[in-house]
Amino acid sequence: MKKNFLRAAFVAALLSAASIAAGSMIATPAFAADHLSKDVAKDLQAAQAALQGKDLATAMTQIKAAQAETDRSAYDDFTINRFLSSVAAQSGDFATAATAYDGFINTDYFKTLTPEEQKAAYHDATIVNQNSKNWPRVIQYGTQLEAMKGLDDLTETMLAIAYYEQKDNVNAKKYAQMAIDAAKAAGKQPQENALIIMGNIEGKSDPDAA
Repeated sequence: MKKNFLRAAFVAALLSAASIAAGSMIATPAFAADHLSKDVAKDLQAAQAALQGKDLATAMTQIKAAQAETDRSAYDDFTINRFLSSVAAQSGDFATAATAYDGFINTDYFKTLTPEEQKAAYHDATIVNQNSKNWPRVIQYGTQLEAMKGLDDLTETMLAIAYYEQKDNVNAKKYAQMAIDAAKAAGKQPQENALIIMGNIEGKSDPDAA
């Protein structure tokens, strides 16, 4: 019988880089010629202060104020989405967070971030989309993270689930095994979802082995 997948651990693992809430986001424009508009900068600085105080509600209010500013630039929207992705995810609004991740990852500005910042974004976007059950996006961001050698046993498990839900048992088994092996190599208990997938797939062909 197919077992249900767990989700609580995914939420707890969000924001590997708490990066998106970090203070450097406003200070360093992605392109030297670009800068935040005065009013947007003011709103996001207030959001940043609220984040540092763990006041998510106020941070979200300030982000919405930034979104409401007229004559925003592309760089304004990039930075707003970067803040929004973090705050929405931490607030449990995964649909909004997923849209925000798309809004800042799929821009030229994203390409100017450091490799570590990009890895953190792909990692957290994978988790957010897992919680939103957006399997194609999990696969998209997870494979981009893999290309940067940034997968861990959690994101490998998420790729396994996404492929399993897409009826691709070959890749589901591949990533579930990778997750199990990575966890064992690190001296950790394997992700339960990876074990469930292996059991589900192997049980169809060899119930005794499962």
